[in-house]
Amino acid sequence: MINKWAVVIGSSTGGTKILELILQEFPKDFAADIFIVQHIPPQFIVRLAERLNKLCHIEIKPGEAGETVQKGVAYIAPGDCHLQVEKSTTNYYEKKIQLICEAYKFGICPAIDITMKSIAATYRQYSIGVILSGMGEDGLEGMQAIKAVGGICLVQDPVDAVIRSMPEAIIKAGIADQLLERNLIGKRILEIITNGSK
Repeated sequence: MINKWAVVIGSSTGGTKILELILQEFPKDFAADIFIVQHIPPQFIVRLAERLNKLCHIEIKPGEAGETVQKGVAYIAPGDCHLQVEKSTTNYYEKKIQLICEAYKFGICPAIDITMKSIAATYRQYSIGVILSGMGEDGLEGMQAIKAVGGICLVQDPVDAVIRSMPEAIIKAGIADQLLERNLIGKRILEIITNGSK
């Protein structure tokens, strides 16, 4: 059975430990496709994926160009390319990963905005966007795109964040559906997917 839901997590400074908490909540048969954009130097992405793999029930791996999205796998942007998700041109039910290796505004790569916009376009109202601790406003346009198609926008409570500006940007824009402490984010996502609704 193909997953209709997608979870896309945007994270920057202070977010890697929270990723551990979130992803450990997901069972192997988690009924949503999972995508992660972590602002971190490219050489550390493989190490991050390896560490998360030791802690989680699901598999975590860097996304590869042209790869078909599989159940039970969380795809993390490679670190030197933006990750997009698109519907397959040959199979309506399949989703494919595409990588874009070019500059983006403010020099951010990978950009949370790019991944989230593609998730909104592909999964529509079954998109769940999550913004964690970090500096700047990357993820704001992506979360606006998710909100515009009827998706769900979850934000780490700024009080609980190492750096507050990324979560605060979503709150100031008035698009946060819920503010959550770090230990509650994964549980809330699991609840939404399990219940099949907001």
